[in-house]
Amino acid sequence: MDIAFSYDLDWDDYLDSQMTHNRHSEAVKRGIRKTRTGMLSFYVFVLLVLYPALASPVRAIVLCAVFALGAAHIALVPKLYELRVARLSRRLIKRASSDKAIGPKKLVVKDGQVSCKAKSGTIRIEIAAVTELLESERNFFVFFGEAAPVIFPKEAEGDREGPRSVFELLKEQKAAYEAEADTKAEAGSAPV
Repeated sequence: MDIAFSYDLDWDDYLDSQMTHNRHSEAVKRGIRKTRTGMLSFYVFVLLVLYPALASPVRAIVLCAVFALGAAHIALVPKLYELRVARLSRRLIKRASSDKAIGPKKLVVKDGQVSCKAKSGTIRIEIAAVTELLESERNFFVFFGEAAPVIFPKEAEGDREGPRSVFELLKEQKAAYEAEADTKAEAGSAPV
């Protein structure tokens, strides 16, 4: 089944790809857990130091304030991280501005390959090379290795069905490829 459609990208789409990838990244989740653990240790230490240092009436007020601040700070770590990454990513994107990255593109899915044609050239990806398929509120992403993903919007030139059908087709082909690879791996590891 061959599917093709044209669309335009802007810098917000690249930022969206970075933020979506971070939301699904195990490394980012692990980093947030480590940050929360470190902050919890810090706030427990502060509470333990302040408790004997303050007199009774002031102690209750200060300890409640420190506890509330610590709880809010720890709870907001993922959102603070996301805001920081968005700010830094915008800065990097503006510095690396290249007219080749934005503008019209054409996505073609044919014979187990994804092709994305743009001003800068054509990217061809075999389904076997796809590492992750993600979506956000406005875009679909096809990740392959460490390179930037192929980005395509959920609505291209007023068409919502074309992009959705491409994404679903890619998910089916990726699942079929992985099932085939698992079958081969099991067959190869079976005792003779």
